[in-house]
Amino acid sequence: MTRPVRQAPAADRSATWRQSEEQLATRVVALQLSASEVLGSEPSRAVRNRVLAGDLGGAVEALTWECISRSTSGEPLDELLSARVHDLLVALQHLGNAIFEHELGLLSRRLADCDAATARLRALTTSNDLLDHVCEELVLRCGFGRAVLSRVDGAMWKPWMAHFGAGENSDDEEWFEAWVDRPIPLEGMLLESRILQERRPAAVYDTQEADVHKPIIVDAGQSVSYVVAPLVVGDAVIGFLHADYSTTGRRVDSVDRDVLWAFAQCFAQLYERAVLRERLLEQRERVRQVLAASDDLLADRGCELVLNGGAPPSSPTATRTVPTFGPGDALEQLTVREREVLALVAVGATNQQIADQLVVAESTVKTHVKHILRKLGVANRAQAIAQFLRV
Repeated sequence: MTRPVRQAPAADRSATWRQSEEQLATRVVALQLSASEVLGSEPSRAVRNRVLAGDLGGAVEALTWECISRSTSGEPLDELLSARVHDLLVALQHLGNAIFEHELGLLSRRLADCDAATARLRALTTSNDLLDHVCEELVLRCGFGRAVLSRVDGAMWKPWMAHFGAGENSDDEEWFEAWVDRPIPLEGMLLESRILQERRPAAVYDTQEADVHKPIIVDAGQSVSYVVAPLVVGDAVIGFLHADYSTTGRRVDSVDRDVLWAFAQCFAQLYERAVLRERLLEQRERVRQVLAASDDLLADRGCELVLNGGAPPSSPTATRTVPTFGPGDALEQLTVREREVLALVAVGATNQQIADQLVVAESTVKTHVKHILRKLGVANRAQAIAQFLRV
């Protein structure tokens, strides 16, 4: 059954560290322009692509190697140029340290948010509840703009559920509904196919250059960059989690990939545990129904044997009266199960409580109680308990 797309306000917690990251990116771009001027070269496309991909540390590393290569190229540098290159290298070193501290703190905060999200999922008791909230937690707690849960069915994957943050593209729900349960072939899709085989997450920094299913990801979803992680349960990949920053233009980074992977692994464990628990409960209920049916059948046959257990009914000397026994003798007439029921009756258990204890139907307990009263020759449970206690 297709579940509806869920809409809710997005969390604002990511604003501060996003602003900090933008400031660091601005510093990288400024140093790249300075390096271009000092070295007399065009701005490096490799550095630009790393900045766009959110890999600020990689951008600083690439820019540093450009400066080092110019200094060691064999061409002599005049004193002024040498000093400017030196200043560039010092500035890049300071910026690299700042980026490292930022990314380390960012990873800690994002993983803490991920822990908060999975803690909320742990409070859910059914597999359906987990499925209903998984995408919502990715958006509200883990900082993504939108998240999609898909099922893997053989050589196909099918979008199933999604959650979009407030303020995102208002057409998100409409385009996604058109793709719900639509099969998308995995053959030929190098990214999702590779994830299915390797069971590892991946980040797509530029959807225009990557081998992705453009009809849903680019044409409909207008995603410029996204992360995806497999949901591994047992020995199988049962689904994918896709997440990005919607149509804001923001690109994902390695931290987004790691956060999604941590979340996906925890969710898969919780989902597997919930499914196993539900299967056990279902199996227990089936066993209980079988035992109840057996007890009902045996109880009915036992009643017939007691009622007819003298001369044949057609015999004029046959009677249906129940002989009177002393307390000890009467208890000996009870079956093992009837004695168990009487012992529970004696401690004040209700019919339903006895049924739960013995894993039988409540109707079966009522039949046992009726047989016990008749065999003991008493009118009610209180008299039966009195006889039980006198033995």
